[in-house]
Amino acid sequence: MLRREILAPDAGVPFVRIEPLGEVLDPKIRPWRLGASLFTVFGLLAVLLAAIGVWPSMSCAVSQRRHELAVRLAVGASRIGLVRLVLNYGLRTALVASAAGLLIAAATTHLVADLLLQVSPRGPAVFAAVAAGIVAVATLASLRPALRACRVNPAEALRRE
Repeated sequence: MLRREILAPDAGVPFVRIEPLGEVLDPKIRPWRLGASLFTVFGLLAVLLAAIGVWPSMSCAVSQRRHELAVRLAVGASRIGLVRLVLNYGLRTALVASAAGLLIAAATTHLVADLLLQVSPRGPAVFAAVAAGIVAVATLASLRPALRACRVNPAEALRRE
């Protein structure tokens, strides 16, 4: 009834609706929020898969080098030195993989540039954070096989070979 009375003098004037800004913008922003949430979930899933993938590969590498590690221990290498050796191997692998991934990401950022708001697709801070995260995950995933390598009994490992 109020609308009819307001529009009565001039029916050609549109009626002004007053709504909270959140209600107006929410339907327009919802797809962007969903996309950002999906990117976050897939990114976390990628980190989890990287961690799950590094651990068995490091375990396998340590198992294959058990004889070498036993010989090193028998000759007088310290257990800390063995842990450092295995961690260095894992970190070198992670650094090579990070470098390759960063090069691929730098080459393909133009594909997602339209989805980013107020963020540079080639921002050095994001690239550095991702590389540091991958190296941290690789370090944690390499730590258990490295600690297992330092518990190798040289006599037992040499007898098995």
